[in-house]
Amino acid sequence: MTTDWQPTDYDLNWQKGLLQQLTHMGVWGVPVSESIFQINKVMKTITLQAGDINNETNQRVIKCCAACGYTYTPDPNEN
Repeated sequence: MTTDWQPTDYDLNWQKGLLQQLTHMGVWGVPVSESIFQINKVMKTITLQAGDINNETNQRVIKCCAACGYTYTPDPNEN
């Protein structure tokens, strides 16, 4: 992944809008990375439920969510 990538204002506004639309513990499918994230709105965390954590798109999602106040937490069911 390009480590110097930073979300633009457009990225952040889009991400905030998506997070507002999702319900607590809702899931978000990201087709381009074939991934599913679960959003915990109470704890303000995102968890990768399916997909590759090392995928560049997923890393950007995590970085963008972090800029919106959400923390990535590993899936507790993953070995």
